[in-house]
Amino acid sequence: MFEDSVVNQVAGEFELDAAQLRSLVDLFLSEMDAGLQNNGKGMAMIPTFVSNLPTGDEQGTFLAVDLGGTNLRVCSVKLLGNGKYSMEQRKVGVSQELMNGSCEELFKYIALQIRTFLDLHHRDELASQELTVLKLGFTFSFPVEQLSINEGILLRWTKGFNIPEAVGKDVCKLLQTQIDNISLPVKVAALVNDTVGTLMARCYTNPDPSTTVLGAIFGTGTNGAYVENRAKIQACPAARKGDGPSMVVNTEWGGFDNSLTALPDTAYDQELDRLTNNSGSQMFEKRVSGMFLGEILRIAYNAISFRCKEAVLTAFSEPWSVDTALLSVAASDGSSELEELQRFLTNQYAVGRLPIENLRAIKVLSTAIGKRSARLAAAAIAGVLIKYTSPFKKDDFVSLGDLDIGLDGSLAEFFPNYEGYIRESLKEIPAVASLSCRITMGIAKDGSGVGAALIASTTV
Repeated sequence: MFEDSVVNQVAGEFELDAAQLRSLVDLFLSEMDAGLQNNGKGMAMIPTFVSNLPTGDEQGTFLAVDLGGTNLRVCSVKLLGNGKYSMEQRKVGVSQELMNGSCEELFKYIALQIRTFLDLHHRDELASQELTVLKLGFTFSFPVEQLSINEGILLRWTKGFNIPEAVGKDVCKLLQTQIDNISLPVKVAALVNDTVGTLMARCYTNPDPSTTVLGAIFGTGTNGAYVENRAKIQACPAARKGDGPSMVVNTEWGGFDNSLTALPDTAYDQELDRLTNNSGSQMFEKRVSGMFLGEILRIAYNAISFRCKEAVLTAFSEPWSVDTALLSVAASDGSSELEELQRFLTNQYAVGRLPIENLRAIKVLSTAIGKRSARLAAAAIAGVLIKYTSPFKKDDFVSLGDLDIGLDGSLAEFFPNYEGYIRESLKEIPAVASLSCRITMGIAKDGSGVGAALIASTTV
């Protein structure tokens, strides 16, 4: 049986106070500036070559492919105007073999899934030539150096992928080659990061698109994209040219503070990092995103088992055996006996009846780990908002209007009170506390699909 004192001590290690938040925000702003001025930084601050945000009036049919982690999604999006759209989609898994296999195997698999999708949903339109060449937006949720709207060089893999031969290559060309090899009438028209897609989708569906300034993902991974003054993108001369004063920047904030200057670093975080295939990098992501929170819970729970001289649960004995969905179930179970949590453990992990003290430990740890994730997320959001509003004097804030944020990802959507924890944290950061009542947030449904289609629609 677990001792409450041990559980509370371990859970307390995930607390993040206001002073730590402020330090994180200061460092975040510094790393944003460093990434805008120089290449090769942890926060890459990648220009996207997307200069025009949607108005809600866009129309047409476009394809989107979303490779965002362990799932691959193929969509067709019909933009109807007035912020409306319809969508067909198909989702398939990406196996560990593909995630760690060859470059050709992965991109051929994607092309074949596009063919299957077209056969299922657009066979008649293509046969009648109602649709000819379909423009495709490729949502590729990994760090790239984007050279144009449809050209991007892979910098490194994240989210468990490890295909070294693809690093340094243009991912749009890799996909187009495999599409052409099977003679599909599809053009890879735009390379889109999923967070940029979230920003675009939120703009399209927002009744006042001009207020949307940030798209943020809190799901399998985490990242943010926002609107930046084009002149400040010093690291990329090509990005400073073109129409309009602004460009969307993909922050790649998962790589924030890889040196651990300000990020919390518990023994559980350290053990998780040792278990990953990119130890020492993506340190912010490893404390925030859904891919890693289940593993942090497993490690922390096993540490309590050791201290209380209990055997480790068989279901918790292997690394990566715990999914982040468990945290959402545990944190949301308000029953006195935690019956929903026990049922989930039995059904998903074949765990027999646990003592109530052990169930409470899972709930307490899940809440602490999820809350820390949200508070860290708030530090990143605050950094972007401070950067965005910095040209305005306090007396001019009235003219700013609302500051709208599009959110996507399983944590943002399903973890109990995730947005609430973010909002509470923003109020603890003086530079954005005065703006907190004017910050609006909303889930950008189908963000990566709709956003990719919207960007593809802008290409020639």
